[in-house]
Amino acid sequence: MRTFKQILEAIKDKADEGEYDYEGDMAKSQLRSIIANAKRIHDMLDDNTNLPEWVQSKITLAEDYISTASNYMQSEMTEEGEGAPVSAAPTTVTAGVDKFDPLLLRGKMLKRKKPNG
Repeated sequence: MRTFKQILEAIKDKADEGEYDYEGDMAKSQLRSIIANAKRIHDMLDDNTNLPEWVQSKITLAEDYISTASNYMQSEMTEEGEGAPVSAAPTTVTAGVDKFDPLLLRGKMLKRKKPNG
């Protein structure tokens, strides 16, 4: 006979089954949007483009969040035997857009130009 604790655990497990439905499709859609917007910003910039600090901050946060999520997913897949080992640097992203290297923005935050005069 099952204990009360075992019954509660079974109920919790059954409730959690639907928790992860269709997240992959939603995440892929969001990632396509991120890629398209990042490419659009990338294509607007020259090496000497001056950006407001808040824009630099948003780009830095976005890169950090995506990098963290990517590293987590890669390590989870590697542990489950589904993917290749985690690489030191992400590869070029190609998903329905021209080749775009997100590392071009990483570590190259543009400095503000000093006003003349």
